[in-house]
Amino acid sequence: MTAERFPRYEIFQGTDQLWYAHIRAANGRILASSEGYKRHQDAMRCVKLIAGGVIHRLLTGTTVSPRTDDLEVRDVDGES
Repeated sequence: MTAERFPRYEIFQGTDQLWYAHIRAANGRILASSEGYKRHQDAMRCVKLIAGGVIHRLLTGTTVSPRTDDLEVRDVDGES
C-alpha cells in the first residue's frame, strides 16, 4: 500500500453536468476549487496549470510553471 500524496488533486462532475477540480490538503480541507468546465479535459488542464505553478513557486520562488506531464490527478468519479 502506498502513502497518499498531498496536496491531492481531484476532478469530479457536478449535478449540473459540468466538470470541477479541487485541490485538497492533507487534513481534507479544500485549498482551491475551479469553475465548472463542459469537458473533463479542460478541468484536468486547469489542475495541471494551477498545480504546476504552485509547486514551481514553492520550490524556486518564481512564477514560471514547469511541465506537469507526470502530475497525479485523482478522478473522483472514476473517469480518466
